[in-house]
Amino acid sequence: METIEKINRILVSLFNEVLKAEEKSMRDRTSHNLSITEVHTLVAIGMNGPKKMTEAANELQISVGTLTVAIDKLVRKGYVSRVRSEKDRRIVHIALTDSGRDVVHEHDMYHEEMVSEATSALNDEEMDQFAESIGKIADFFRKP
Repeated sequence: METIEKINRILVSLFNEVLKAEEKSMRDRTSHNLSITEVHTLVAIGMNGPKKMTEAANELQISVGTLTVAIDKLVRKGYVSRVRSEKDRRIVHIALTDSGRDVVHEHDMYHEEMVSEATSALNDEEMDQFAESIGKIADFFRKP
């Protein structure tokens, strides 16, 4: 039981510390006026062109209504554009503006640096073991 409690403390602490570090890094690296939730919304929209609102909402595991409120703010701030489908006006596509793509790029760079620095003390075998172990933990959390 002691090991389980230790793992729980580590996971909870790690989750909170990563979010705090990520938010601080984004604030320090850029002049963008975005919360980390807004940054993650931009990441969900993605760099590969327009995406349906329902697709982004599903990826974020939020309702389309909740996403609509977030997208309204991001459109006003200039990070997202919204376009109705020509074929079906009920379908709304969202895409990143150049500013939105810049934010996602900065976010991606932060994550690459974070993982590289966090694992720099591990040798190849330890990296493989770590990747396998953390992958199994992630698989657990992805289950419905």
